[in-house]
Amino acid sequence: MATRHLLLLAHIGYLLILGIVVVSTTAETTEHTLEAGDVESDGKSAVCQNNPNETTSKINAIDQAFGRSEVTDFVILIDRTNSISPKAFENTKETITALMKYLSRRHLVRLHDDYTRVTVVSFGAQSTVEFDGIRGDSGPVHACNFHDKLARIELGTTGRDDDMNSMNHALKAAKTTFESSSRKEASKILWIFYDGEDDFSVTEKAARELKAQDVTVFSVGVGGKKGVGWMDTVERENNVKSLAASRYHYSCCEHWTAIIRNAIATDGTSTGEAGRALYAVDNTYKGGPCASCPHSQRCVCDVTNRQYTCTGERSCMTTH
Repeated sequence: MATRHLLLLAHIGYLLILGIVVVSTTAETTEHTLEAGDVESDGKSAVCQNNPNETTSKINAIDQAFGRSEVTDFVILIDRTNSISPKAFENTKETITALMKYLSRRHLVRLHDDYTRVTVVSFGAQSTVEFDGIRGDSGPVHACNFHDKLARIELGTTGRDDDMNSMNHALKAAKTTFESSSRKEASKILWIFYDGEDDFSVTEKAARELKAQDVTVFSVGVGGKKGVGWMDTVERENNVKSLAASRYHYSCCEHWTAIIRNAIATDGTSTGEAGRALYAVDNTYKGGPCASCPHSQRCVCDVTNRQYTCTGERSCMTTH
């Protein structure tokens, strides 16, 4: 009898130990597999939480995508539908500006006809090509021209938006832009700023076709008007995530901006004259607002105040 009791107790002890191991392993797995964009048990999105591992992976994803080639075709889609809050819309433009500054500092992007060409498409009641550097329909590709066009894009205020069709048209515009590029060897990168409104099924085909073209797709969640976080529902969040090329390529606007700004702050790269303004971009081109300056054709574009100045000569500053 005593032997039987001892065997029973030993068996129970083994099961308890096994149970602890299983629970511990499950908890560890859950923590490890929680990706940016997953929804935790309290219903809050994990995508905007500061996870150092996710931050590193996202910066690496940016560096790898833009570091493949000096020749890059870069398309940006901006949601300006009525469901976007004004603050979220401004955050979108700030994120794009910070992204371009980071890429310029890392020498991953050089806005020039021979190197990085960028096209910006906004979508609301209709899709609008705001700046088309890839097909050359917006004049010479340089930083001041790009940032000036970006600053002028306005949030939709009138009319009824059909978010699904608007987004679908914007994706098709991106696909057409890539296909019409004269540089077949160029790397293709797409950034989508979208609030995930309504059903994604309409846009699913266009998104698949873009990925099939070897386009690296980053998607960014933009906050809506309800003010309950960066994304109003899990469905809208999933719509944004579904557009991305991989799990490392999506996040919310605030998270991307924080990641990029942190990378800029910790990057030891010297930007020289361009460092005078928070979002200044150094660029060399002939003509433009500094053309009459006798000292230099080299300009700094201060997009914070929408001004241009020739490097080393503040007296040449003009408002544009």
